[in-house]
Amino acid sequence: MCLPAALFLGNLPLRKTGEAPGRRLWHWGRAALELRQARRGSARIPLRGNPGSACTSKAPGKVSREPGSAATRVFLGSLKMTNKAAGSAGGTTSAQEQGKSPSLPQSSDSILQNLMERIQTLEETVGGMKEELKHHKDEIQGLNEKEQGLQVRIEQLENYSCRNNIKLLKVPEGAEGANLKSYVVSLIKSVCELEESNEEIEKDIQRVHRDPFTRRPNSTRPRKILVNFLTYHLKEKILTSALKQKSLRMENVTFEIRSDLSKITMDRQWELGKRLDEFKKLGVMAQLKFPAFLRIMHNNKMYNIREIDRADELLDVIRKEQADHV
Repeated sequence: MCLPAALFLGNLPLRKTGEAPGRRLWHWGRAALELRQARRGSARIPLRGNPGSACTSKAPGKVSREPGSAATRVFLGSLKMTNKAAGSAGGTTSAQEQGKSPSLPQSSDSILQNLMERIQTLEETVGGMKEELKHHKDEIQGLNEKEQGLQVRIEQLENYSCRNNIKLLKVPEGAEGANLKSYVVSLIKSVCELEESNEEIEKDIQRVHRDPFTRRPNSTRPRKILVNFLTYHLKEKILTSALKQKSLRMENVTFEIRSDLSKITMDRQWELGKRLDEFKKLGVMAQLKFPAFLRIMHNNKMYNIREIDRADELLDVIRKEQADHV
């Protein structure tokens, strides 16, 4: 129950001792209705059964807005006292809030202590970030090493899958006629010294075809011919015999016979071939081994070099040694 209602109910007078509860409620309702009418500025309507409660007019045409019952006057007086008490309490609180003294500025020691704590926190954060960065660098280095190992593994698997293959380069388009297999056997037999007959070589060939990739419209370069053998030994005999000859020629057709290797291996083989010429110019014993690495003898030491950068470093060392001796 709110405070005005409590004051209202507590201060209502009783007309008679031992008055019935129904009569008391009638007085309360009458007082509440008069209060509402007084606030709205309307004339009070006399309640049925209590003709003495009619409003009194001070002037003709005007209605008095003062409540006519004692209960209503007591209720309004209590309400005013309550509002006044609440206002005085609020004023006291605001005065106390306004009377607060401003906080004093911090001393230089406390400011320095605060700065030192912040600097220490930043140093700890930076130290943790450095450790985390080092950990990430180690992980990246490990991943790079794994990637290089996987690339080498993929290259080896690709070359292994083509270990029984050879490819014929610079053979003109259409020179093979209708039977490509017989034409390839005749080319191999004409330039290679083999004990096997044409029929045996043809039986050992499992598949032969041109490169499936289409040529460019303006390109005059013929597609290569891929030959797959059933046995690895016959393929090695053909390659060994072809490498002994400087050029392969049959019926005005000059061609080349090479191993079928992956593009990465072929590119590295090409670059290592250039370094091989440089080593030979310096008088160093060097060989290009299959599939693509250099075997070098220098100062009674053997080097098997697969990386191009390492071959360049060894070339620089040998050149510097020869320059110092001169």
